[in-house]
Amino acid sequence: MAAVKEKLNSIFKKKTSPKEALRTSKREMSVATRGIEREIASLQMEEKKLVAEIKKTAKTGNEASVCS
Repeated sequence: MAAVKEKLNSIFKKKTSPKEALRTSKREMSVATRGIEREIASLQMEEKKLVAEIKKTAKTGNEASVCS
């Protein structure tokens, strides 16, 4: 359904200038980059939490849960 709508829009809309296409492309690229950077930050934060939890568990001497 979305592909048909997109096809119709591409038929009836006027051609974009190279300058406008570049602007749109740059915007999409920066949005994607920002999303990836957020995901990286989220994973790094999760990693820090897991490392802290592992250290805490190891410090208490509960080796069974550290190894599994």
